[in-house]
Amino acid sequence: SKKLFKNGAFGPKFTQTKFLCAAFDEEGICYSGGQNGAVHCWDQRGELGIVLKAHAGECTAVVASEGLLLSTGKDFKITVHTALKGKFEFIRQINLLHQHHASSIDYMGGKILIGHDNGRICTTDIEGKEIVTHNISHSDGEAWGLEVIPK
Repeated sequence: SKKLFKNGAFGPKFTQTKFLCAAFDEEGICYSGGQNGAVHCWDQRGELGIVLKAHAGECTAVVASEGLLLSTGKDFKITVHTALKGKFEFIRQINLLHQHHASSIDYMGGKILIGHDNGRICTTDIEGKEIVTHNISHSDGEAWGLEVIPK
């Protein structure tokens, strides 16, 4: 039987890790957050192109939108990179208000939506100047999935 796809390839210069999250940008590039705290950028052939050091702990959520790559991790920070046509530049890290790691993240129009492992849901601006808690807890569990839907 003919193999219709192949697994992604790390290549000789990258070390394998467990992945905790993944997202695609508008150009079809895949980004995965690793247990090693890095964001892995995969090309459309399924080969690892670059690894961005993003967090001191595990990278727990990632989103790519509007030319930006945002990730969050168990270091209680959001890391922001530009992501334009395969070129990446570190912009800033934003300290989260709560000492609970974020398990989900989304971005649109300068606002970041964050779901924490204790059920809190917060927003902040892309500068990280104003963090607002919208929901203290919807249950005893994590806020695993969030999505911004334009009006």
